[in-house]
Amino acid sequence: MVRLNSGASMPLVGLGTAHLYREKGRAALRAALAAGYRHIDCAKVYGNESIVGEELAAAIHGIAAGAGASAGAGEPGASSSVASVPPIAREDLFIVSKLWNDEHAPEDVATACRRSLAHLQLDYLDLYLAGRCRSLTATKPVLNAPMVSALEPVIS
Repeated sequence: MVRLNSGASMPLVGLGTAHLYREKGRAALRAALAAGYRHIDCAKVYGNESIVGEELAAAIHGIAAGAGASAGAGEPGASSSVASVPPIAREDLFIVSKLWNDEHAPEDVATACRRSLAHLQLDYLDLYLAGRCRSLTATKPVLNAPMVSALEPVIS
């Protein structure tokens, strides 16, 4: 763990979710959480925040693997026998997502963050990163201050 300036603790090792899709991705995330991973790295651009969100919600609520995962049913490798698991407290997780380059304009930032929160089925993110600090859509360079200011409605 490393202590951040905010006082929060961040696990030094995390699971990147960039290539976690379908049932194999779900199973990898479940296995990582069962093995003790608590730092989970997500991003809109990975295209799987909803799948990750379903698995995080199941872990937080102690729902057995696959019991609530609608996309996993009938997929190759999907298991029908599941065991109950102890819930993982949300405050024990460190969830990261990213603002992608096409949403750096200040008027897009809060909407992008709220969308990630909804897909991940979370009330808050522990860290929200600006994905490459270069907007694909803004006509002028976007500095960090306007992006941070644009997040104030989400933080409140």
